[in-house]
Amino acid sequence: MNSTAQLAEAVEHALRAPSVHNTQPWRWLVDGTDGVVELYADLNRHLTATDPDRRDLLISCGAALDHLVVAVVRGSAPRIAPPRNGPVVVGVDGSAAGTAALGFGADLAASLGARLLAVRCWSEIYATPERSAHRSHRTPEALAAAAAVELDEQLRPITAGYPDLTVERKLVDAPPLQALTECAAGARVLVVGTRGHLDQSGVLMGSTSQALVEFATCPVVVVHPRRAVGAAAGPAAMSRTS
Repeated sequence: MNSTAQLAEAVEHALRAPSVHNTQPWRWLVDGTDGVVELYADLNRHLTATDPDRRDLLISCGAALDHLVVAVVRGSAPRIAPPRNGPVVVGVDGSAAGTAALGFGADLAASLGARLLAVRCWSEIYATPERSAHRSHRTPEALAAAAAVELDEQLRPITAGYPDLTVERKLVDAPPLQALTECAAGARVLVVGTRGHLDQSGVLMGSTSQALVEFATCPVVVVHPRRAVGAAAGPAAMSRTS
């Protein structure tokens, strides 16, 4: 399957999104050469009488974009297929993006009959909102213990919603990129969230997820946050993405 066909298949999944009055007011442009998918509002499907300010049109397009999850499939080397065994690895950090990734990963692992490996990184170094680095005053033992408690809390709705799913936990004192790259070796799929930063091409991708897409040696799925997914969401809400 060529790049255009692969991207078109991803768009087919996005077309399952709901739209206000079922208008499906979107138009897609797929460019397999550059690996770009663009979404445009189709004004010919705009209901001017009931939606004069185009609010419903934008909501419908947003739902379609929300359904578009980008998967990059590769093996460990050229012409080597991705592994068929191993866990579904998910990077968990407590953010909305991490929650969305965890829900998607659990649903994927359950459907594949694979185990779920939730990876939680912690570090003595943390970044402020101004992106300056600082060292925590807490001991490494206290930081690791706090990360373990947070990971257990984040996995509680997963274990309750997927009682037959084998869930493994891994706490790592390392940067997320390093830890997830190492865990990706032998993984069936790696699932990560993105904080929603726009790159120059307009693609929602954070620095860690972008690097994993480039360098991980297994299939990578990047999930962006959804308003419908919360910390206590059940499997029905978590499995909404196609």
